Amino acid sequence: LANDEQFNNIFYSDNHTDKELKEFKKALRKNKGEDYVLMYHGTSCENPIMEQGLKRTKNSTKKSLQSQTGYVYLTVYPSMAKTFAEMAYPYEDVCVYQVFVKVKDLKPDSDQLKNKRMWGEKPIGNTLSDSLIHGRGARLKRDVMPYEIKKFDV
Repeated sequence: LANDEQFNNIFYSDNHTDKELKEFKKALRKNKGEDYVLMYHGTSCENPIMEQGLKRTKNSTKKSLQSQTGYVYLTVYPSMAKTFAEMAYPYEDVCVYQVFVKVKDLKPDSDQLKNKRMWGEKPIGNTLSDSLIHGRGARLKRDVMPYEIKKFDV
């Protein structure tokens, strides 16, 4: 799925037909088993990501008022991961990491979906496909292990 042309094309377009969205939702449901998706996470370069992986957000590590604890937040765009990291760590060098995760592990990013609705986007649901397409991200309710991560130069 990570190399699927349909999967990649829908992310890099803002003009989706209802048919494309429906097909994407169907493809996600179909590929929930062992298929992987490539996503990105940005954070301070000071964090020992390659040794310890990405840890779920705790109250003590939370950098956004909207973020919920217990999740690792991911995006489909490396540049978006970098921007989020720069906002969270304004005076530090930031690094972006590729994260290879199973589709079945991804959860909708309700924070981003709420933002999209607040700014008057067309009706948006709360599904994983809505999160990936409209919110441009998803989240994991688990830590990300070092073997699932690769440093990425933006």
